[in-house]
Amino acid sequence: MDTINVALAGATGNLGPAILNALLADPRIKVTQLQRAGSKKGTDARAPTREVDFTSLDSLTSALQGEDVLVNTLGFGPAGLDVHLRLIDASLAAGVQRVIPSEFGVDTSHPRTGVLLIFKEKIDVQKHLRALCGAELYAFVQRAVPGLWTAGGVSA
Repeated sequence: MDTINVALAGATGNLGPAILNALLADPRIKVTQLQRAGSKKGTDARAPTREVDFTSLDSLTSALQGEDVLVNTLGFGPAGLDVHLRLIDASLAAGVQRVIPSEFGVDTSHPRTGVLLIFKEKIDVQKHLRALCGAELYAFVQRAVPGLWTAGGVSA
């Protein structure tokens, strides 16, 4: 049984703990949490943590060395588009084989979604991935998570 090394960005956010729990439930997966350097939020003791500077391509590339997959659950508001694009660029530089962008809840590939400004940054991430990966791009379309918008977040 081969181990799959997964880096998780946003493990302490609204969605991250639920994703972390699901990943840790699979014994084939070794998860590493990427945490903003200097963050006071506690991380889950079941998985190692690497402190990173999300504004630094070098810091992210170094942290992603040896990872097979990056799962990004960072939000767009606080993190900003540049952080999401930098995570993709660092993944490519580090040799990460799969990137799962922060695309949870809405099918942003639908043409009518693309005209809504609220989804502009997510669509920009898709364009960036397509430019880098071409035919290797896989789309993950998630449906709304029950309670995410009404209960104040996802419980882990």
